[in-house]
Amino acid sequence: MLVEGRPHPSAYISGGAEKHITSIVQTREKIQVDSGIKDLLILKTTDSGFENYIRDKYTTLKETSDRIFATNCEVNWLYQTTPADFTSAFRDIRTTLINVFADHKSLSVQHTLYAMAEKVLEKFGIVKEISLKMPNKHHIPFNLQQFEMENNNEIFIATDEPYGYITGTVTRD
Repeated sequence: MLVEGRPHPSAYISGGAEKHITSIVQTREKIQVDSGIKDLLILKTTDSGFENYIRDKYTTLKETSDRIFATNCEVNWLYQTTPADFTSAFRDIRTTLINVFADHKSLSVQHTLYAMAEKVLEKFGIVKEISLKMPNKHHIPFNLQQFEMENNNEIFIATDEPYGYITGTVTRD
């Protein structure tokens, strides 16, 4: 993943199925343009944790101060004014989202989701609101004890459990 024109040492982006999406609704009174990204698969190998959360008897996720953070992100934003160039606006908003994801010291997926949305609203006055869906794609340390080996946070396995489907919408006042 490029951040500020340079490869990021611990953040990655899939070269796969990402799509640019747009919805336009016109009535007699107005035109509403929503734009966004679907299937943006992003991952960072450090600077993400999840600690001090509410626990109950059903909690299975272990607390950690450093973990792999991976998500298949979907983002939608509503324009409040028409940009001069939709392609440039899309590219600049996408770049902002990716840069925040890569450089943000994440205390949780929710924490990073809000930081990404907040930065877009801060930088782009043409955006009225932004919604993100960031399902947590867990990568947990692989148990090497069965081979009488120690895993020093080097080998991980992707898992669907526990499952977290984190969503949020941030709007201007």
